[in-house]
Amino acid sequence: MWFGESKSCWSGESYIWRIRQGGPERIRPGGLERIRQGGPERIRQGGPERIRPGGPERIRRGAPERIRRGGPERIRRGGPERIRSGGPERIRPGGPERIRRGAPERVRSGGPERIRRGAPERVRSGGSETWRLVFKVHRNDYMSGYESAADFLTTPGGSSETSVSVMTDLYSTGTRYRSTILDNWGTTRTISAVRLAVWDNDVEKAYFTFSTMGKTLSNWMDYSKSNADAVTLSVMEWYMVFKGIEGVTPSAGSLQSSWEGDTVENDAVSAAQTLTTSPSSHYKDGLAEIWTEDFTLVEQVKYAFFNDGEEKAYVVFKAMDSTKTSFFSAANIIASKYTDLSTSSPLYCSIAGDTIRHFTVTDAHGIGCTSDYHWMLVMDAGVTNKPCGFDQDVTTRPYFLYSSGTTSVNPDSGESTWNSAGFPSANVMGLFVKGWFPVMKVAYGQSTSPASSIYYLWISSSSSYNINEFDSSAYSFSSGTPSYRSRIVENWTSYYISAVRISLIKSGAEVAFFVFDAHASSRTDWLSCSDRLLYSSYSDLNRGNTFEYCSVSGDSSNYRRFFIHSSYGGCDVDNGWMVVAESSGSCTWESTYTSPYALYSDTGSTKEVNSGTHD
Repeated sequence: MWFGESKSCWSGESYIWRIRQGGPERIRPGGLERIRQGGPERIRQGGPERIRPGGPERIRRGAPERIRRGGPERIRRGGPERIRSGGPERIRPGGPERIRRGAPERVRSGGPERIRRGAPERVRSGGSETWRLVFKVHRNDYMSGYESAADFLTTPGGSSETSVSVMTDLYSTGTRYRSTILDNWGTTRTISAVRLAVWDNDVEKAYFTFSTMGKTLSNWMDYSKSNADAVTLSVMEWYMVFKGIEGVTPSAGSLQSSWEGDTVENDAVSAAQTLTTSPSSHYKDGLAEIWTEDFTLVEQVKYAFFNDGEEKAYVVFKAMDSTKTSFFSAANIIASKYTDLSTSSPLYCSIAGDTIRHFTVTDAHGIGCTSDYHWMLVMDAGVTNKPCGFDQDVTTRPYFLYSSGTTSVNPDSGESTWNSAGFPSANVMGLFVKGWFPVMKVAYGQSTSPASSIYYLWISSSSSYNINEFDSSAYSFSSGTPSYRSRIVENWTSYYISAVRISLIKSGAEVAFFVFDAHASSRTDWLSCSDRLLYSSYSDLNRGNTFEYCSVSGDSSNYRRFFIHSSYGGCDVDNGWMVVAESSGSCTWESTYTSPYALYSDTGSTKEVNSGTHD
């Protein structure tokens, strides 16, 4: 634990509360406009364009001003944006527009295998998968207008898609729901897995997760009925930030140069974010150019190949504390199609690759091309050295080669002969991301005024507690920077908030984290270990633990807030994982620093036992 005199107890320099949100809405910075749900209007951010006051005009660097009619206007980043996991939207603080709610996001460990009932799945530190509600039906719904629930699932069109109340009602009396995301399966949406869940009185009782690799909406499983109050389907969805198309050379001359350079391409053109070759347009999102800026937190990146919208190969990387190039490394791999990749030591795993092939995931090089083994390769435009058969322009560059099996293979079946069956070509490559959006941050020793403490800064519903929303100096995780709270906290129930992440930051890096399911939560009841904890950086923390405290209010008599604690027994044997200490108590561990401050266990994965005086 963090208590007592132990030298392994640390105070975080900054502590951040982040959320995941869902839905097609956008927030305009500095304004209170509401963007209607379910409609085509979207205000996107992350690129170099600016919104001019009073209209949807865009200004591009070095280009004349122009108006986009009916398209997604761009907002230049000026605040603490975050990427919402599970969808293409990115939110900027500053406007309390309503965001439709969905089912609680869940974590899938390492791959698309079936997940057992019970406690939340474990994931590697720094990585997670999340879910987005796309379908639900209820007990006693006789499916008027449809032959069956399966017919409702596969019939195109949305149902109650803009209704927050319908999406969050998981009781037996609820209304059926269907998202048009299902209609875009394999075209503009990349779906990694499906989660089938059953609910009783708004509580998820059981679930199964299915891989959708090579699957369609109609064949991912044999649908069967349930006697629960509600049955829901949620999907894993990623936001595309980069796309290459076979035979289409980007303006930078190569895909490597495009990604590593600072120029975006088709950044405001959502039509270019398809998983197919139509339209024949390279895509690079402006997010790539704010990857390492303060308050830009990319948690995961997916590198994938497609043929006509069907995913053929993928590798998922953790991306915490990374740059737009450093994430692509063997040390960051957390999941893939390939069963041998996790137990191998790739010879090359980088965007630069071996200089001949880019975005390379390579097993081994031997003497001669027939001794080479690879998983995924981009045969980029502009490369002149072509030593092996698969290098020799088997189709128009750039093109994308991958192992068609579940292990690395030799791309040549003979000297200078391409192994087109075992190492075929895909026609689209993409990079996709997931991440988080901060809603409150307090650095050690900094004022929380007008609130008297971190706790009251969080729980207050007053707009006067929304502090430094547009102060760029607060958009930093560094020590000594001003505190920050978004108006999203004030208007919690007006947003779809699917998960909350508490992060402890030291020297600019996340050193501990806790993630909770926030479906249909209030601003205080999401912090519950027994029924809302999803995952954390600690291997011994799960829903099955016995907790003395796990809540926002914590031990209120001793002013120990955001308290995740196993047991009391005297200061020298107190056990827990984190606390925000807001008063100098009688234990040494809570009087070492000037309050308020956050303490966390830094033993690597477990709670700490401490020495000191009994409180």
